Amino acid sequence: QITPEISPPSVWTVTVCAALLTALSLLRPALPSPKAKTALSVLTILIAAAAAVIPGNVIHLCMMAGMRCRAVMRPAVIVFSALIILTAAWNILLSNRRGNK
Repeated sequence: QITPEISPPSVWTVTVCAALLTALSLLRPALPSPKAKTALSVLTILIAAAAAVIPGNVIHLCMMAGMRCRAVMRPAVIVFSALIILTAAWNILLSNRRGNK
């Protein structure tokens, strides 16, 4: 009998964060207010930071360093979270520059 593999909690956490980030990115063009877009960018930074920090710190990963969750998933999540954080911070800076003119 084959038993299905259960995903670890870290995968579910990153998946939920990814779903939230996708929803925020789809919502952003619909917002008319620059302040609302800035608030959305701040929320994006917080969620991306949580996605980078939770696996491996709050939720433990695989025991061996060579396993997929440590060798592939965690570094990829950190890199993509950093890119999302930089993009959201850039959006905040651009929004503030446009607002000051």
